[in-house]
Amino acid sequence: ALAALPDGAGVAARNPGELFRQFIAGMLARLDATIARNGEQPEPADAARDAAPYEHADQLIGDIELMHRALVETGAQPLAKTFLAPLLREVRTFRFATVRLDIRENTIRINATLGELYRAVRGSEPPASDSAEWKDWLLTELAAPRRAGEAPLATAGLTPEAQETLATFRTVAEMRDRVDREAFGTLILSMTHSATDVLGVYLLAKHAGLFNDAQAVERCTLPVVPLLETIPDLRRAPAILKELLAVPLVQRSLRLHGNVQEVMIGYSDSNKDGGYFTANWELSKAQATMTRLGEDLASRSPSSTAAAAR
Repeated sequence: ALAALPDGAGVAARNPGELFRQFIAGMLARLDATIARNGEQPEPADAARDAAPYEHADQLIGDIELMHRALVETGAQPLAKTFLAPLLREVRTFRFATVRLDIRENTIRINATLGELYRAVRGSEPPASDSAEWKDWLLTELAAPRRAGEAPLATAGLTPEAQETLATFRTVAEMRDRVDREAFGTLILSMTHSATDVLGVYLLAKHAGLFNDAQAVERCTLPVVPLLETIPDLRRAPAILKELLAVPLVQRSLRLHGNVQEVMIGYSDSNKDGGYFTANWELSKAQATMTRLGEDLASRSPSSTAAAAR
């Protein structure tokens, strides 16, 4: 920890032989630098002015774990249990973001933004969002590797709505890097009508830098949760999910999240479609069929993706 301080030698000299005090001084300076970097205070304290901030909460957790082990190994287990164990639980639970923020966007806005990108890239009108041509374009773009040093997607010619949508994805990427990787949870795609709608979200995530490989073709780090709301969509739920989970990119991405594809089902619009009784019956059937699909996929291979209907 002292190595992260510009005055590490001075801290050691002021506290000779007090290794825990020295270590904690380094941790506090890094925490002050982290808070200042994240904009929570205008200037870090003098001791932390040039200290290296924690890049993510895992580094802080590692320091606390190290100190906990050191106390136990030196016979100070009561101190470790009383003071460090509760702190360790808190940091593991809340990290630097306290809570994870989920994002919600609707299919109409996503497809409209993608349509503008299509016009900007290809100079022609995009095909219908429910056509095979549209799906082929999405899969082609998702499979295209990004080149090293490639400039971010230009947004100057896009409508304010499209720019706002892209900015949302980029904010997720920025805050994950700047604050904590757990700052955001999932993106909920309301009014999902097809697997292709979900692939569109993956493509916007790719343009925002939310893939974990340099070429942005392997895994998307942002979990995408389709929200099926109308009765026709609920009835198509197994087919939508089966088509989505057959895409290799989706399979690779879900491995980052425990091989679980979360799905939300909506009672409000289904109630508007068919009334209270019909809506609840369709919701029940959708949950049952998606659960069976998940069980079937899991039974084929232990590493297969399961479906979680919530």
